[in-house]
Amino acid sequence: MASIAVPSSQPKGIAPDRFERFLAVAAIILLAVVLTAIGRGLVPYRKKSPFRDF
Repeated sequence: MASIAVPSSQPKGIAPDRFERFLAVAAIILLAVVLTAIGRGLVPYRKKSPFRDF
């Protein structure tokens, strides 16, 4: 069975290709957008807290 496998002429490295780099950058941008949205969304709730009336 092992004799069936043909060795590749160019070994594939473990360095990320362009698509993986694009996905990494997109994930970081998405994380920044989500954290910004959460940060902006918490401001109105801090002003109108139901526990401050007591």
